[in-house]
Order: sequence, then C-alpha cells, then structure tokens
Amino acid sequence: MPALQTPFFLDDYLHGAMVRGQFPVHRGPFDLYAFVDDGDRQALLDRGLLPWWSHPQITIRFFRPLSSALLFVDHRVFGAHPFPMHVHSLVWWLFAVLAVRSLARRLFPSSRVQLMATAIFALAPCHAVPLAWVANREVLLALTFGALALPRYADFRRTRALAPAALSLLLFALALFTGGEYALSFAGYVLAIELVRRRDTLISRVTGWLPFAIPAGVYMAVRGALHYGSHGSGFYADPLHDPSRFFHKAPERLVTLLADGWLSVDSTGWGAPWMRVSLYGIVAVALWCGVIVFRRVIAAQENEQKQNVTWMLAGSLASITPVLAVVPSTRLLGIAMVGLSMSVATLLEFAWWYDREPPAPSGAARATGFGRGMTAIVAVYLGFAHFIHGPGSMWLKERALRDDARELAWKAGNVAGALPPGSAAKVGVVRGSAGMFFAPFALPGGQVPARWNFLAQGGHVLTQRRDDFTLDVATPKHRGLYPEGDLNLYRSEDARLAVGTEVRVPGMRATILELQDGRPSRVRFRFDVPLEELTWFSDQHDGVRVVAMPETGFGAPFDF
Repeated sequence: MPALQTPFFLDDYLHGAMVRGQFPVHRGPFDLYAFVDDGDRQALLDRGLLPWWSHPQITIRFFRPLSSALLFVDHRVFGAHPFPMHVHSLVWWLFAVLAVRSLARRLFPSSRVQLMATAIFALAPCHAVPLAWVANREVLLALTFGALALPRYADFRRTRALAPAALSLLLFALALFTGGEYALSFAGYVLAIELVRRRDTLISRVTGWLPFAIPAGVYMAVRGALHYGSHGSGFYADPLHDPSRFFHKAPERLVTLLADGWLSVDSTGWGAPWMRVSLYGIVAVALWCGVIVFRRVIAAQENEQKQNVTWMLAGSLASITPVLAVVPSTRLLGIAMVGLSMSVATLLEFAWWYDREPPAPSGAARATGFGRGMTAIVAVYLGFAHFIHGPGSMWLKERALRDDARELAWKAGNVAGALPPGSAAKVGVVRGSAGMFFAPFALPGGQVPARWNFLAQGGHVLTQRRDDFTLDVATPKHRGLYPEGDLNLYRSEDARLAVGTEVRVPGMRATILELQDGRPSRVRFRFDVPLEELTWFSDQHDGVRVVAMPETGFGAPFDF
C-alpha cells in the first residue's frame, strides 16, 4: 500500500521531463537513463541544473534500453499519474517472485524449502525501493528474466542440450538489456555453477560460459561504443572508468551489503566510526558462524542437492561484486537475494525438520554438540531476520520513501507558488537537501525555471552580502558547503577544489575562500545581475521558504 500511494520521486521527474520534451536536451525512448554526458553537460550547467561544484567531466549514463522504453510508454500514456505505473511495477515484482519460485522447485524437491525461499525473497527489504520508485523498476525486470534463465542454464550444463542453452542466452540478454549493469550480477551464479562442476574439461568450461558470456559481451560492447557509464561522481565508482576508486571502496561496501542482505540490519545508517568498526566485527563473526553451519547443512544433502545448495550460496555472495560500484543500499541486493533466500530456507529446514545426524565434515564444523548448538542459534536469528524483521523493514522503507516523495512534491509546490509566471524565472537556493536538485523538474505544470542557482547542500549556512552582486556563504567548523565522498552525487573526492579556485557557470562565478577537511567552507558568489533579480529560497524542515538577501555589509543565517 505505501508503494502504491507514493508520488513521483527524484529520477521520475527527470524521466517525465524527458518524455514531455522539457528536459534541456533531447532524450529518445531508449535513453531515459542517460542523465549527464559530454554532449549535454554544458547545457545542464547553463541552466544551473547541475550545481556549481559538479565535476568538470561528470558523466552519469546507464544503458537500460528496454526498461527505458517501458518507462517512456508509461509516462506518455499515464502522464502525471503514478498509480498505474506502480501497478505496472507490482506486476513485474509478481513475475520475479514466480520466477524465483519456479527456480526453487527446479532445484529443491522439498516443498518446505520452496515455500520458505519464495516467502523470504518476496518480502525482502530489497524490493521496497523498486516497488515504490518507478524509475528503479529495471531491477524487477532483470530479476524476472535472470531468475528464469538460471534453471535453463543449469539444465544446459547438465545435459549439454542446445534448447536450454538458447533459451538461457535469450533470457540473460533480456535481463541485461532491461537491468543494465545491475544484471551483470548473474555472472556470480554462472561462475558458481562452473566451480561446483569440478570434473569438466577446460573446453567444456569455456563453452559452458557462452549462454551468459555472449549476451554480456554484446551488452558491454554496445555500452562501450555508445559511451555509457559514470565518471566524476562520489555516488558511483565505475570499475571500467575508475578501477582504483572501485577497489578502494569495495571492501567497506561489501561488508555493508553482506550485513544488509544476510543479517537484515540496515547498516547504511551506521556512519559513526565506532559503529563501522562494530559492523565489521559483526560481519566477521557472522561469516565464521556461517562457515560452520553451512558445512553441516551441505554435508546433510544428497549429491545433487549438495551442488545446488553450494552454487546458490556461492552465487549469492559472488553476485554482490558488480553492485559494489554504487553506494550501498538494500535495493542493490535483489539478485543476491535469489540465492540467499534458498540458502536460508535450506538451513532452516535442516535446523527445524531434519531428524537424523548428518555426516561429520572435517575441521571445525564436526557434527558435535557445538555444531548443533551453533546451527540452532543461527537458524533462530535468520528465521527472525527474514520472516519478521525483513518484511517489517520492507513496509517501513516503502512508507519512508512515500513520505520523502510527498515532501519533495510539497516543497516543489511551495517553490512554484512563489515564482513569477512564465519560463524566465531565475531561482536561487541558499541551502537545500539532495531532493532540491530535482525540484526544478517537479514544479507543477512542468515548467523548468530559466536559472536554478544552488549554492550549498548543508544543514546550516551563514551568508554575508558584499555588494549588490556578491554574496559570501560559510559553514560551521568541520562542515563543507557540499558533502564529501559517497554522499556527493556530483563530485568525487579525488577532484577536490583548492583555495583561490574560481568556478564559472553562466550567470555566476564562485571563488573558494576557505577549506575545512578538504571541502569548501567559505565561498564568494558573484552574480551577473543584482541579487534581487533572483527569487531566493531556503530548504527548511517546515518547507521551502522564500527568503530575502541581507543588505550590503550585513549577514543572515539559514538553518534547516
């Protein structure tokens, strides 16, 4: 229900503007995920739709042509009405759940495992954002086609028949051209299947990869030829464009996603250093317990079931690798949840219904009282995490996103109500939250202002007016005018600005006066027109307010 009640949010407004022809540059039906590139970066800067601190080579373009086409049709047919688009997303979620259930029935004869795996997957928190945020629907499409492809690929590796090979190739291609880079996560399962088939020859392994390697190779070749990818953003770390930054970010992001997926702890809010250290310890203990318990679980399975549990478990872990390019979020875990749900379901059946002692594996996981006790503890925790906490978190996340989307729509309405009529409005935002970057496209009526000067993204700023055209903006100690690192969508931390640097954008010049912790903390803005010619806003907790600039020689604080 919260998902169905959610208004448009963030990229949804960009997509709507692209379809209506109100985006500053043209976008076709297959290009709705192409946000910034070399050809249109300057046009977005000219309108102020990219902030002044944007990386000079920022690129944010994702190759998801089939999902883009579906969104294009949705926005063309339904216009400003998100409800039918949410229903459309809900249908794809249903298809994804049925595809995972079909996979579970192919791999596991136990009806308990099938039912528990389906329930864990269906109600996992990773689906909250794709259901409530129309622009993120590509995840559900990739899940549907990829989950349908996996059993056909497994059949092909077992029988070497051409029919399942061709069908899996087609389904993997659909997953890639709908879900884009996200669907590359299915390579983790393909790799896991090959690892459990130890008797295959090298030629057999190489040819066995073809149903996934061919569509993946075609996808990456087309993506590269059309210059898709990301660069210069703190939010993304493209391994092809910036491999060193990707590998630098990967360990912390891996720990966060493992905690979110397996332990359902929602660790993205654990930002304090002591909380991060605690998280690393929790994940390390969980991995140690998992090794002990899953060795017992796998030892108890029949021969074919041993392989199925092993490649589901290993594939779930390996599938996380491609999404380490993005700031961690539960929405990235859908593909990993396919194998995770079946691994957890198998463990729970073993702990709660298995009535005989499994063969004793070597090492620390021997079938002793310690092993049985550890299995019982892990089973209770995972049962709670995935049948109680997980579904509850899914609902709470959808409700939170709904409330955030309503707040953005409300703030955009406040801005629109204060602007003069026509398309020549010039707007200045003294300080604002991340959602205000999308507000120009969320204004009722779909009219994007001629200028949108966004000065600072922070909680508190102090302004001081120098003359009719000049305004200094400063922040408190240990804070900058914009966030650093993963939270900065528009500039990566490896391209920091220095004191004295001038950044020129049409209508405005920003000069860095002071830095704190590597971030600009005091900046002088010089406008081409008097400050009074702009309509000024401050994004506050009670809405976006029209504000007046102080008189020359005076200052004024602006708080959230």
